[in-house]
Amino acid sequence: MRMQKGITTLELLVTVAVSVITLGLAVPSFGGTLTRHRLEGAANELRTDLQWARSEAVRRGLNVSLTTITTTRYSVRFLDESNTTQILKDVTLPAGLNVTPSQKATFNSVRGTLDETVPATFEVSSSNTAVQINLVLNAMGRVQMCTPNGILAAYKTCS
Repeated sequence: MRMQKGITTLELLVTVAVSVITLGLAVPSFGGTLTRHRLEGAANELRTDLQWARSEAVRRGLNVSLTTITTTRYSVRFLDESNTTQILKDVTLPAGLNVTPSQKATFNSVRGTLDETVPATFEVSSSNTAVQINLVLNAMGRVQMCTPNGILAAYKTCS
């Protein structure tokens, strides 16, 4: 009796078929996870920038604003002593992600509170999914994150 080494063509085809089926099932769920992580990353960056704008207002002794320019871009800016707009940071969101257009949060130079009478809400969403994260600023200028549809378990549902 002779010892056989290696694998047969049939064994190789079965292994390849099982691998293709497994990958076919895993890739769509991985795409949704990747989109969710990109959305969370952009929302966290916006949250950090809002907190930074607040601290810059107090540090500089000037009102500092975070303003959404388009659905994919926002900037942190202030008016200097000569009434010239100075841009501290300009951010373009990754492809497929959007933020509420024409939204503005101006932080007071004395306490870092919001100058607006109505608290600001920035909505970060994905054009690929229905997932959305809201960043709600209270009158004190503090940021809270929530989801309006409760899809993301890591965030509370917006009230």
